Amino acid sequence: LSPTVFTFNAIIGALCHGRNLHPAYSVLEEMTVFGLKPTVVTFTTLIKGFIQGGNVVEAIKIFEEMKEKGVTPDVFCYNSLIMGLCKAGRMEDAKTFLDEMEERGLKPDSYTFGAFIQGYCMAG
Repeated sequence: LSPTVFTFNAIIGALCHGRNLHPAYSVLEEMTVFGLKPTVVTFTTLIKGFIQGGNVVEAIKIFEEMKEKGVTPDVFCYNSLIMGLCKAGRMEDAKTFLDEMEERGLKPDSYTFGAFIQGYCMAG
């Protein structure tokens, strides 16, 4: 049997859940060996993993890599990144991604605005 994108996503998800973030990223790179293209789910899983691991800078890099590889972020992906940035107190960065999200024609939802409310409340 050949692995599928779903198989790789499950492995990446399990590694991220166990805080094995760099091995999870290596699995992303290995997908191409099998001729598989990562999806928005693949990248969102990694972004969330790095955010939950406290590495917002790496999450932003992965987000940018996703776009460079031609994978279009969806609202859930943007929300994951925005929530992480707001929790880290990086409100200006979060606003930049909100603007980008809207420029791409995606509509912020209650999770988007909830992240900003929480971020601004934490900032004081």
